[in-house]
Amino acid sequence: MSIYKSDIADNSGESVLTEKAESAERSRAEAAIKESEEKFRGMYESIKDGIVFLDLDLRVLDANRAFLDMHGYTLSEMIGVNLMEITPKKWADIDREALKRLMRDGDTGIIEKEHYRKDGSVVPVSVRVWLRKNEKGDPIGMWAVERDIAERKRGEDMIRMSERKFRGIFESIRDGIVFADLHGRILEANKAMLNMLGYAQAEMIGIHLSDITPAKWHDADESALARVMKEGDSGEYEKENIRQDGVIFPVVVRMWLMKDEEGIPNGLWALVRDVSEKMSSEQEIKKRMSEIEKLNRFMIGREERIIEVKKEVNELLRKMGEQPKYKV
Repeated sequence: MSIYKSDIADNSGESVLTEKAESAERSRAEAAIKESEEKFRGMYESIKDGIVFLDLDLRVLDANRAFLDMHGYTLSEMIGVNLMEITPKKWADIDREALKRLMRDGDTGIIEKEHYRKDGSVVPVSVRVWLRKNEKGDPIGMWAVERDIAERKRGEDMIRMSERKFRGIFESIRDGIVFADLHGRILEANKAMLNMLGYAQAEMIGIHLSDITPAKWHDADESALARVMKEGDSGEYEKENIRQDGVIFPVVVRMWLMKDEEGIPNGLWALVRDVSEKMSSEQEIKKRMSEIEKLNRFMIGREERIIEVKKEVNELLRKMGEQPKYKV
């Protein structure tokens, strides 16, 4: 009997030890899960991009702090809101196509659109949505990463505005303007330059500056180019140009060096004035010189500002994990 009692006691002890071990293992697993969830929640709430979880009807289930701040809602206000309710109607077609891609490929890819804030204002956003599935592979919802791209859009708008302003001056100034590469091939010319030489824009592109200059002035051009490369500015000098119909006429030219964002020379631009008919008064001369100086100041300031804005836009894109848009 004593032997059996001993056996029973031993088995009972092993059972208790096993239960304790299993309980300890469960506790460790639960602690690990809790720690993992806390880490995820910390990342989820601290990340700068907005993150939102949706059901298959596009109703919000959860959103992080960045998403809520972006739209001006609290979490309790945001839960249950349909994403279509905060999207301007003009984006409906883009959203429909994105949802088709989502259900087909599991991912919308990056799309740019707009959302309404709680106060009714509009914020431009970059959005990417992924499909969520259960263990069987059935769709159960979606999650999205959203970025506020308002600052980037403002930078791009500034660049476009500067381009329009430049284009207006470029086409309206009465003197000829020509852009060329460092080899002297013409890249673009304004209307005054085209009219002066009798070419269309398409005909002008690719012509070498020497082709519109009599041979006797080639040395003067070479000397001017050397000054440009050394000092950035040729100063005014007189020469002649050749019209498309062969007529030769006198001009006054001034060239400037163009540089890229790193300060490396990448081209030339020149102001060309037809002096076939002498200007009638000193006042007219001063007016022309004022126009030239104004254009030169604008060109320098424009290039510097555009470079800065492009750098700012690129930095924003890098922060958002996207490739820089401009080569700077």
